[in-house]
Amino acid sequence: LEYLWLIDSLTDAQVQDHDIVQLELRQRERTSLRKLPLEKLLMPLSRVSMPPRITLTVGVAGAGKTTLVRLFVEKWARKELYTDITCVLALGLWELNMYDRLSAERLVHLAHPCYSAPPPGALLILDGLDELRAPLDFLDSVACTDPQRELLPECLITNIIWGNLLPDSSVWVTSRTGAASRIPGGLVDRMTEISGLGTVEIKQFLEQLLPHPKGTAEKVWSHLQCHLTLQALCSVPPLCHILGVSFGFLLHNQDPSYQFLPRTLSTIFSWFLKAQLGEKECSESSGSNRKTVGNLGKLAFQGLLRGRSVFFDSDLKSSGIDTPLPAGSAYARFLMYQNSHTCTGYSFFHLSTQEFLAATYYYQAAKRAIFDLFADGGMTWPKLGFLNHYKNAVQRTLHGEGIQLTIFLRFLSGLLSPQVLRVLAVCLPGKEEPGGYHVPAADYLQNILGAERIVSSGAVNLVCCLLELGHTELTSAIEEALKNGTLRGKMSQLVCCVLSYLLRTSNSCAQEVNLSQCLSYNLVQSLLSQLQYCTNLRMENNNFQDEVMELLASILRAKDCVIHTFSLAENRVGNRGVKVLGRALVVNYTLAVLDLHSNKIGPSGAMALAEVLQSNQVLHSLNLQNNQIKTEGVTCLAQSLLVNCKLRAL
Repeated sequence: LEYLWLIDSLTDAQVQDHDIVQLELRQRERTSLRKLPLEKLLMPLSRVSMPPRITLTVGVAGAGKTTLVRLFVEKWARKELYTDITCVLALGLWELNMYDRLSAERLVHLAHPCYSAPPPGALLILDGLDELRAPLDFLDSVACTDPQRELLPECLITNIIWGNLLPDSSVWVTSRTGAASRIPGGLVDRMTEISGLGTVEIKQFLEQLLPHPKGTAEKVWSHLQCHLTLQALCSVPPLCHILGVSFGFLLHNQDPSYQFLPRTLSTIFSWFLKAQLGEKECSESSGSNRKTVGNLGKLAFQGLLRGRSVFFDSDLKSSGIDTPLPAGSAYARFLMYQNSHTCTGYSFFHLSTQEFLAATYYYQAAKRAIFDLFADGGMTWPKLGFLNHYKNAVQRTLHGEGIQLTIFLRFLSGLLSPQVLRVLAVCLPGKEEPGGYHVPAADYLQNILGAERIVSSGAVNLVCCLLELGHTELTSAIEEALKNGTLRGKMSQLVCCVLSYLLRTSNSCAQEVNLSQCLSYNLVQSLLSQLQYCTNLRMENNNFQDEVMELLASILRAKDCVIHTFSLAENRVGNRGVKVLGRALVVNYTLAVLDLHSNKIGPSGAMALAEVLQSNQVLHSLNLQNNQIKTEGVTCLAQSLLVNCKLRAL
């Protein structure tokens, strides 16, 4: 938390994808962003600029937003930074869920009982925008300038950000990205992102977490290096703790059924659950454990349905959990206190633990449920049998509450794996033999993937669900074909979905993706949204014409694009296609190597590239061998080199 990333806006993945997926997509180092020290968070960035009124800091669940706020307040109180701020009014927005309506005056009083209005030079900190019970609505919220008028909490926060209320106070908002995306960009003066743990910090974290027996931390770190997605998750401290505890517990117990450390989320979280309950307790009090897991699962699932991550005493009691939580109890190992001077709240150790426990509850309840469990008590058409409830969860994830249920569905799928069920044998109720559902569930997921026309994030998540089920044969076969360059003639829709998953997660794909001699216009269109996550992309000898360049240019324009090296050699790209690519290169800031040799580029195409080179400051290698650019094209390229000082190879 020594510095934050200064960002211009949220990426598409930050707006559209679950926090875990965002971490998985952000495996590569982020070197293009500017670092901003905490002591400069609220300061002008230049001598002629003004300090921001609205500052927004985003981060995934568990990144450390609340910890950052506490650190800021402590440093300000010790006069280590921002001595010109007269008063800091810090408020966790989850507290507002206790109120039906409240005024700006009352909100200030909640933050600091001595005030009903912020004094001049005050800073208002609104921590955890995502924890409000209802999302912000800047289109339909009632405008209000009266600080004494009582409003709905979300409407009150909307008017503060608008500047209708408390206009003279600086405001610092922290939030997960999904909730933050609801704030119009024009209202935010500065946007920052919490950086997370780097590789050195992850190693230090594991060494402190797993000091004994010697060598445990090194074994865990070696496993993480082999699986980039798991290493990416460890950039978030609570997730690093969960993975470290799970792997450490497994290594300590030397389970003979595990020759290698697990890589699926459901297996990892199953071992974490077992570690938290304790090996001795698991063997001696299985009935008590099942009740504990059942009550926690019910609380977690109800919170997931209602979009809540902070709970109150009444929520716990309705799930069979007595308060206050006895210190050292099983409940206290999963739930953390959220204290304030007005009320007490509870939250799970991390959002992912809530989703995992919610999946265990759904897994148990779906076996005997008659109606839709997602209806939250409402009447629906009957649904009989576990597989019908599982299919319902899949459809809701794809078409209804996708982001909210993404990781929940992975966990639910993993709970059908015989390997996971063996780990949780003394934690989950149920008399049937393990593994009864995983085969029909895998068939159902593959049927859906085979019918997908465009590969979406939801489809990639279904591939993850297949892996959680233990169905790895298809993924392994396609990864091998990708390495050997033998995908030609095999590109069905199912294969495209699995390939998209590999583009995001495979260690070999992080180095190079060779899609030569196997693509068409329709296949590029199907894979389009996933290609932007490759760093080194080869699409040679695919007989591409100018129409395909329209698609590929949209990738290069995307905010999330990380393509560094791009080869389109030995295709049929002409002048029109190169001009489209050129326009994309004007706004792209990642592509450094572009290979267009052996195409059909003429003088006007070379002119378009020459115009790009006059402004592009990223490209350092361009290959135009074996085209028809002629003297006219070469002359234009030569003139552009008088201006461009970045290109090193032509």
